[in-house]
Amino acid sequence: MMENPRLASALQARLEDGGALALPQQLPPFSGDTGLAYLLTLPLDKMRFDIGLGWYANALSAALIDGRKFTLQIPHDALRRALALRDAAPSAQIAGTIPETEHAVAEAGRLCLAAWCGALERAAALITMELDLIDASEIRSAGEEHITVREARRRFMSDWINRAVPKATKR
Repeated sequence: MMENPRLASALQARLEDGGALALPQQLPPFSGDTGLAYLLTLPLDKMRFDIGLGWYANALSAALIDGRKFTLQIPHDALRRALALRDAAPSAQIAGTIPETEHAVAEAGRLCLAAWCGALERAAALITMELDLIDASEIRSAGEEHITVREARRRFMSDWINRAVPKATKR
């Protein structure tokens, strides 16, 4: 069950009130509840951008060490959050070079989120989609990626959530 009773009742009301998921009186238990509860507290655009930056953390770190300028304007706090994930970030070979647009960074974040969602139990994945965190086309795009990249995105996303979830909400 969702650990936060207020969130659980709000989510249940949303789903019962004409949502795409016609769930019974009680929400089903699923393993991604803490991660999903955390994601629901974040502004969607900021979350996708931060996840995308974290995906490129190794490339960002190398660019900073080499003194290279970024064509992308990255807020200092977002850069710090991304660099905090360096040991969880994929290698530059998987992540590639740092994108030049915010849209491209957000796209990486969307694909990471979709890969993670694709690894969740069915109920959690459906709830994530119902709440517009991702859509079916994003899951399809992540699914079409090479298995190595898809698995790297799933691991990265799980680690990102584990680090980001406040300690008090962890089990």
